[in-house]
Amino acid sequence: MVGERRHSDEELGFSVSPRFSEDLNELFSPAQKVFSAIDEAVLETARRHLVRRQRNLWWIRWAVPATAAAAVTGLEPILEQICSRLSLESL
Repeated sequence: MVGERRHSDEELGFSVSPRFSEDLNELFSPAQKVFSAIDEAVLETARRHLVRRQRNLWWIRWAVPATAAAAVTGLEPILEQICSRLSLESL
């Protein structure tokens, strides 16, 4: 809000230990720099893990359409019988 006055902890009567204040400052300080070698190693491990998962799931891409095709092919004679009975009954 415009014109809002911020108060310090001391003005409001709050007090914290110096150790707690240091811990909070450390917790919310910018992250430390990660060496590029470590960063690359972590990324490579993640890539290998994801590729392995993709390899394990390749069969799903074929199983679903194959099952649908088998179901349609297997149901065709039954559907033909039903359709023929319906057309005979309507005559």
